[in-house]
Amino acid sequence: MPSDGNTRWRWLPVGVALAVWLGLLAMAVAPEWRPRVRSQLTWMIEPLFHDWHIVRLGWEAQAAGVDPLVDRTNPFNYPRFVLLAAEVGRLVPPNVAALAGAAVFLAALVGVLRPRTCGEGLLAAALVASPPVLLILERGNLDAWAFALVAAGASAMAAARERVIVFSGGAAAILVAALIKLYPVVVLPAAACLARGRQRWVALCAGVVVGGWLALSLGEIALILEKTTRGYVAAYGRAVALARLAAEGGAPGLVAVLKSNFVLCAAGLAVGALLGWRGRDRLAAAPYEPREAWWFVSGALIYAGTFFLGHNWAYRLVFIALCVPWLWRMARVPGARLWAVATLSGVAVTLLAPFHLSLGLFVAQQAVGWLIAFALMTGAVALLSARLGACADAGRA
Repeated sequence: MPSDGNTRWRWLPVGVALAVWLGLLAMAVAPEWRPRVRSQLTWMIEPLFHDWHIVRLGWEAQAAGVDPLVDRTNPFNYPRFVLLAAEVGRLVPPNVAALAGAAVFLAALVGVLRPRTCGEGLLAAALVASPPVLLILERGNLDAWAFALVAAGASAMAAARERVIVFSGGAAAILVAALIKLYPVVVLPAAACLARGRQRWVALCAGVVVGGWLALSLGEIALILEKTTRGYVAAYGRAVALARLAAEGGAPGLVAVLKSNFVLCAAGLAVGALLGWRGRDRLAAAPYEPREAWWFVSGALIYAGTFFLGHNWAYRLVFIALCVPWLWRMARVPGARLWAVATLSGVAVTLLAPFHLSLGLFVAQQAVGWLIAFALMTGAVALLSARLGACADAGRA
């Protein structure tokens, strides 16, 4: 275990986070600076905090008696649960709300990335300024709030021990994240596996609530998917490589293979899960902090699940940052070192790669994305099955 003196490296990502937030503040209060920044970061768009303005349009439409999700001319494409905040949200200026969300997100991110060595500190600092992080902040997207809720909820559930109230608060945070952005729902079944006793029932009940809501909201989800724009350049998922290769007429043989991307991805995730099951005993004996395991499982399942959906915006890649602390820990375990270092390297490449790449580099980056989807599934299943095995042994004892 590194000495307490090495905690000084934790200030590296904190300093970068503060610089990033101050940069956002400067662009918000001095819009004349934005064209200069946009000349370097060509993916930036106007207005600043674009996605937060979309939420505001939804709130304003609701106040006018119009359902913004049904209105095809309104770009609002979030669950109607978000509309519950309309009365308060409309009173807060968009820039203030987006900057507050950015502060919450960055605090959650640096709270997860707690480096203990110089190398970890440098990587953590780079991740805080990575393209997906800058994109989610520049857009003012609600994924930032979902990330903070998942990070805080998983941490609370891991620290709950026998305190059901604390665990319930963590499960509630995950539930709210799922009601805002849908995909965090995958964390609740994992929580039921990682928890035990009454806490497991709490996680199951939260999962039933969200599952019931999803079942009753299929029409709403269809509208959300229909109104969600597609941006394959700055994106990840099993269908993204095929889309660009087909559009640019590159590598006909690879295009033919990738047309079966659904089967290939399902098979790869299944193999990853099988390898995780077979390697569960090795991980069960490895030392790690509970919250690192909870963060890892949450980030791994969200990434693998959204990857399997076919396409997602690149700002959602921020969730694999949840996997980093546990991978750092496993990189020190002899039996898991090779897998952990390789997976961590893939995560770093995925998060740090620029959005606009030549076709060859793009294909290579997408290949890394496929591989870490399978590798993260391996780790998540290994952790979950090891935890279930430990719970079963405790019950028999």
